[in-house]
Amino acid sequence: MKKITTFLAAIMLIVSFANAQGLQAHLSYATFFSEEEGAFVETYISVNPNSIKYEQVDNGKYRGAVQVTLMFKQGEKVTAFDKYLLQSPLVDDTVANIPERLLDQKRFMLPSGDYDFTIKIADQNTDREPYVASEPVTVNYQEDKIAFSDMQMIDSYKKTSQENILTKNGYDLVPYPADFYPENKKEIMFYSELYNTEEVLSKNGMFLLKYYLQPAYTQQPMENYVRIRRMETRPVNIFFHKFNIEELPSGNYQLVMEVFNKQNELLASKNTFFQRSNPSIQADPLALTDEDVEKSFASSIKDKQVLKDYIKALNPVATASEKQFIYGDLNSHDLSTLQAFLYRFWLQRHPANTENAWQQYKEKIKTVQKEFKTIVKEGYEEDRGEIFLKYGPPNTVARSYNEPNAYPYEIWHYYETDRHRDSKFVFYANDIVTNDFQLVHSNVPGEVKNRKWQIVVYGRNTKGSNVDTEGYPDLWGSKQEYYDNPY
Repeated sequence: MKKITTFLAAIMLIVSFANAQGLQAHLSYATFFSEEEGAFVETYISVNPNSIKYEQVDNGKYRGAVQVTLMFKQGEKVTAFDKYLLQSPLVDDTVANIPERLLDQKRFMLPSGDYDFTIKIADQNTDREPYVASEPVTVNYQEDKIAFSDMQMIDSYKKTSQENILTKNGYDLVPYPADFYPENKKEIMFYSELYNTEEVLSKNGMFLLKYYLQPAYTQQPMENYVRIRRMETRPVNIFFHKFNIEELPSGNYQLVMEVFNKQNELLASKNTFFQRSNPSIQADPLALTDEDVEKSFASSIKDKQVLKDYIKALNPVATASEKQFIYGDLNSHDLSTLQAFLYRFWLQRHPANTENAWQQYKEKIKTVQKEFKTIVKEGYEEDRGEIFLKYGPPNTVARSYNEPNAYPYEIWHYYETDRHRDSKFVFYANDIVTNDFQLVHSNVPGEVKNRKWQIVVYGRNTKGSNVDTEGYPDLWGSKQEYYDNPY
């Protein structure tokens, strides 16, 4: 199941407004295939009812509403579109009777192809600007190839009493549109379909299904979270499974499904990302023997200050639990503890070639120290340095340091970053003396997002500008085109 979001690598569409709580909503989508109807995309939306404004209606009760626009395009052609109001139930007051959440699910029939999917969502009862997000979507199901649908993450389920939009194979599946699982979530549940096993393998044939959890930065399944089932081929195989995650430590993970034939050959796979927050369960990041560390590359780093700097430079690619160690008091740890942390960090990610992975990252550190170190920050602490360490060198960079109305700024463009294509980052320096560039806007989920970043960048000689201004024709310099159409 894919998500569109604006906050960390977990997924919440958050619109923030001055002096008021912003609209909070989650959106995800999943693609499926039906022999009767063809391929389709399902969208799932969950809105926090406490984040919207309620208005009194004629009968004295109160109601909130969110206006949602969903659109799929190929080039300039709109292939599917829906615009509707997602309304709360009528309530007697806006304190005690607010529902837990507002949920909605839609289905769009789409032939195989690549699409640009855009969602626009706004609080109907305010004049706040709507939130807009876009994501590329690929629909690709072939008759002669075994393939999984996307995974639909499930919050709860029950047997169907009357068929409705939530119904799949006799059950009503309530979607869980986020990929963030807080401590109070004890299970992760998911639904998926597998197509064409009969066509590829044979009728009444057998295959092996393996599904498991693994840390997002490794290819190693977690021993206590692996399940294997022998399955019989069918026109469509249905999977509905769950894992108990009460003991799963905080971190970033992948949920993986794989299909193997009798020869143990991998026929198809599917994975989806999720983030777990579980402060009461802490994995020991230093569970290594002294002999393990002594034999590792980390043992050759004897200068404690150098070692601390290396560890701080891991921050852009660290998990939440690792950041707790990095942000802690590194001075309180002895040399061997710091060496163990550095070694385990790379051992978890690249068990087959740990030292080589570290050396490659070390070269990146050298680069950012040379290119981005300022008089107030190390290169790995400066925003450009952090993005470089996280995503590598950009494919193109547009620099503008001398436009009369603008602060010095840079626009970085990546063809692809992780799971996101056409990625853009805008940095600016409002303090010319320090040469410290700050990230002001990116279209990558989890990074800073500011749809009116131009006002910030072009605010050098326009102090007090109206932040609600929609156009800035008198401010643009020659480099603006490189954001819209990077070369």
